[in-house]
Amino acid sequence: MNEGVNRLILFKVAGLIYALRLGDVAEVIEPPPIYPVPGTPGSFSGMINFHGNLVAVVDLADFMGRGGRNPNGQLLVVAASIANLALWVESVDSVCSADLVKEESASGEELVEKVLVISGRQARLLALERLVQGLEEGLASPSRP
Repeated sequence: MNEGVNRLILFKVAGLIYALRLGDVAEVIEPPPIYPVPGTPGSFSGMINFHGNLVAVVDLADFMGRGGRNPNGQLLVVAASIANLALWVESVDSVCSADLVKEESASGEELVEKVLVISGRQARLLALERLVQGLEEGLASPSRP
């Protein structure tokens, strides 16, 4: 059984707490050198070499319209089975059991699957598939800068 299935990783984006299923995250790393890719949308910071694979780095705060990235942030590298993608986040807060979720409610935000209450705090569960789809659409758009 995958131990990440019933665990969540909590992180901050623009001061708000977000969550992903731990099994969807390959690794949390300090940002290595990032190589820019001309012609990509502004939220695409560039590419990194992650264990010999090219991985796109996306400034999650910028993509979500919540301002620019924190220069002291961290990267959440998404599991390769989902996408070759790393998300620049403000900071990683903690890893917790999904059993600690006391409440769940719907979210009106496009990129949020649902809002969770964990230890008295709200955490927005990121809709990872919608995020990846939105990023792909942004790259395919003829109106990109």
